[in-house]
Amino acid sequence: MSQKEDLTGKVAELSMALGREINPETTVPALKKQVAELESEISGNNGADSGPVDTSVTTAEREELTNPAGEDSDHRVVRALKTIWTEFDGEQYRLNGGKSEAWPASLALEYSELGFVEIIK
Repeated sequence: MSQKEDLTGKVAELSMALGREINPETTVPALKKQVAELESEISGNNGADSGPVDTSVTTAEREELTNPAGEDSDHRVVRALKTIWTEFDGEQYRLNGGKSEAWPASLALEYSELGFVEIIK
């Protein structure tokens, strides 16, 4: 079973647990964010930081969100909205909620669109 199918199934399980119909997102990164938010809701945190969220994505998934020409080799300073960790081009990135760090521009853009970080500069 693919990662997308696994995550879609997880959304269905969480939908049942919450007692309401929830339409799953269509991309793997968006599904990961949706699952994390629904799990937070179930645990009663209502979106509060409930610990690290593994949101690793493949290079192919990342390219859906970035410049397809791959010309974004610069970095951006991001501030984490919650504690996250991920792998990008073979390197591990971990950032605690509220902390700032320079990330590759494409990774910063992706996580900003997912709502996990805000780009400071």
